[in-house]
Amino acid sequence: MKRHKFEQHARHFRSGQLSLNQLIELVFEDGKEIAIVGTKREDEIVMATAANEVPVPALKPRPVDAHKGDFGRVLLIGGSQGMAGAISLSAMAALRSGSGLVTAAIPESIASVAASFDPCVMTVPCRDSKGHFSSVTEDLKNQLKVADVIAIGPGMGREVDRYFLQSILEVEQPIVIDADGLHLLAESHALFGNRKGATVLTPHPGEFSNLANKEFENRNEMEAAAVAFAADKKCIVVLKGHQTLVTDGTREYRNVSGNVGMATAGCGDVLTGVIASLIGQGYEPFESAVMGVHIHGRAGDFAAEKFGHVSMVARDVLDSLAAAFKSHVAVGAEMRIGF
Repeated sequence: MKRHKFEQHARHFRSGQLSLNQLIELVFEDGKEIAIVGTKREDEIVMATAANEVPVPALKPRPVDAHKGDFGRVLLIGGSQGMAGAISLSAMAALRSGSGLVTAAIPESIASVAASFDPCVMTVPCRDSKGHFSSVTEDLKNQLKVADVIAIGPGMGREVDRYFLQSILEVEQPIVIDADGLHLLAESHALFGNRKGATVLTPHPGEFSNLANKEFENRNEMEAAAVAFAADKKCIVVLKGHQTLVTDGTREYRNVSGNVGMATAGCGDVLTGVIASLIGQGYEPFESAVMGVHIHGRAGDFAAEKFGHVSMVARDVLDSLAAAFKSHVAVGAEMRIGF
């Protein structure tokens, strides 16, 4: 590599336009050069490779005359006795990610706990049985009708009947399924049905093994199965872990942001809120998952700078979303999408 090329890449690294991994690849891997092209339009950042040129959406500019209804109505369904924090983290993450209106549907016995988490989140108490959802109430049905996107699962508990999830999946809007929602889905893949809206699943390795009904020897085998699963079920899989994989069965993205400090309870709930928020704002579901994973990781990196890997908690990642979004606006996303 010629000196001027190396210096150019080094400048991009120092300014945040390249990750350390990308810089290493540019310097040491022949024929695999990534060029930062810059913005073509206000809403598009392009990163070019020798093989193709992939547009990576940046955050859309907000009209000066916009109102809260323009930025998506997000409905999050979850929580149970002793697990009110999970759905509250998801709801606040959705607000911190730009949603105009966020509503958390929660069992009525924990409604006061979830409502006290932050006054910006609206709540819908639902009929419950021993601290868990028991049925889809009329209030919840009304919220399902007006929501732009729905997320279900954080803190919901495994005592919920799978028919509760089936009732939710009958709607046409995009749905993000996480945590205990994935457990219900694993009981019967028939719940997928013929959904008209997009379905985004966000399993960690254990949850994906449960979904696939298989134990995997290594991460590579699991990722290959995730790609096949996404293609077969016509869904988007966000396989969490080191270098989180996002796939719709055709496209694949491996994330490079984030750190080991994010291996703490609640971080996945924050990610669910981020992805749901972006979908609700009108981003395509696959790009919402990619952008959400990247920004969530960046928030974790900002949190690690302040608290270190040992002492980080999910609330720190939530509180760092603002810095991550500001960073994303400034330099775009560090991502490679394979086809």
